Formats: sequence, C-alpha cells, structure tokens
Amino acid sequence: MTLLQWKDQYSLGNEALDHEHKELIRLINAVHGEIERESEEDNQARILGGLSEILNAVSAHFALEEKEMQALAYREFPTHKADHEKLLDEICDLIETVEETAVRDIREGLSALLEAWFSIHFQTFDRDFHLAIRPSN
Repeated sequence: MTLLQWKDQYSLGNEALDHEHKELIRLINAVHGEIERESEEDNQARILGGLSEILNAVSAHFALEEKEMQALAYREFPTHKADHEKLLDEICDLIETVEETAVRDIREGLSALLEAWFSIHFQTFDRDFHLAIRPSN
C-alpha cells in the first residue's frame, strides 16, 4: 500500500525540483512499507535508515528549492525557509522517537505523521511557490 501518490498539481515546472519531490514521495512510501510490516528484528533499523535517507534527501532538496527561490527573488522566501527548518527539526525529532520507542508502540501515528508532514507543506508553501513562479494560463 502506498501512502502518497504524485499528482500533476504538484508539478512546479522545474524538472529538478519535481524529480526531487517524486523521490521524496518514493522514500516516504518505502518507510511506510517498513512501518506496515509485521514486527521483525531489524524493522526498527530499516525504518531508521529510511528516515535518515529522507532527512538527507530533504536537506538537499530544501537547499535546491531555496536557491531557486532566491534566484527568482521569491517574496515569501523567509517564511518558506522557516517552514523548511521546522520540517527538518520534525524529522530529527521523529528519528529520535523511533530510536527510543518500539515501532509497535508508534506504528499507527508514524505513517500519519509522514503523510501530514509532506502533504501539508506541499499543499500550502509549495503550492504558493508554484503559483508564484508559473505563469497563469
């Protein structure tokens, strides 16, 4: 079962940013798959590895997105960047929680948190960026 699906409305029209958004969805879906597995001995290690991969990918993605925003003199850049920093902190907190808690005890909330984390940012900040940089049709 996939947690997130790419939607055409997510497209920013920037090939590099769109590719990275699709990759983030793939990584989140992979971690969700591990969360959904029945408890196995190395399940927690695989989830932590996946979350670390998401953190690395998100950090690189945010850097690219922020560079693009600066190049375009995007007026909402400070607010968008602040949300990026908040999201990075949330992923770090999530990794800590998984390190300290048995997966079976947080299984239900973990996937929901990943979905909300991606979807809310995408449907607000990234949507606004999308509208600002794409010409009206």
